[in-house]
Amino acid sequence: GQKQFVRHDRGYSPTEVGRDLMNVAGTADTLFNNFVSRTDAHMNTESVLVVSGSNNVSSLLLPIIERFREACPKVRCKHVLRHAPDSELLDLQNGETHVAVVTGAKPNYQHFIVRPFRQIQTGLYASSEYADTYGIPSRLSEFSDHWFVGYEDPNPVASHVGWANRNIPTSRLAIVSDSYECVQQHLDSGLGIAFCSEHDAKRRRLREVIPPHPDWAQACWLVTHRDTNHSPNVVRFLSELQSFEGQQCAAERI
Repeated sequence: GQKQFVRHDRGYSPTEVGRDLMNVAGTADTLFNNFVSRTDAHMNTESVLVVSGSNNVSSLLLPIIERFREACPKVRCKHVLRHAPDSELLDLQNGETHVAVVTGAKPNYQHFIVRPFRQIQTGLYASSEYADTYGIPSRLSEFSDHWFVGYEDPNPVASHVGWANRNIPTSRLAIVSDSYECVQQHLDSGLGIAFCSEHDAKRRRLREVIPPHPDWAQACWLVTHRDTNHSPNVVRFLSELQSFEGQQCAAERI
């Protein structure tokens, strides 16, 4: 190759090729810095992060979304509730969602990156208002003296739904709903005993009737699309999630 510098008594001087190389390097450095500035500006002013999940995982996502907002206050966040995993994954495939939290079986789709998130522990709970009025059953044989809120799951993937169908008399169902949110509202109002995720029950200070059972646990998956997995917002959100989960695990060990 050609020499970029020549040596003399006072040091080195660039040749014509050397001067050309330095000009190119300076231009490249300027272009790169401009690119970084544009990326930061996009990250902080123009971009949107869309996170989707079902009702029973929304409370798990809230503190993570809050952390992300603190780290990236100029990014507009959108939290979308979905009632069926297929609709979440379809939105992800179409680019309408950036991060999806799906419960049940592990998604197995091409172009998706799937990570384990949490196990959703589910138990049977009553509100304080219900407990003060009717008490709390201590055994299955006492269920006939209590009221329950039933959940008609159109896509029953959780075993606790089948357990409820076998052990809760239909005559003791005060109301039945196919909406998790409606079931929880009736549970909070004291209408009857119902299933609820453990993390929601603790947050709402519900009274435990039957503790979470391993057979009732649901796997929870964090899903991103291959094309957006390395985008700045998704990377930062996943980083905040990992940090939060680490802190939660450390707190639980204390």
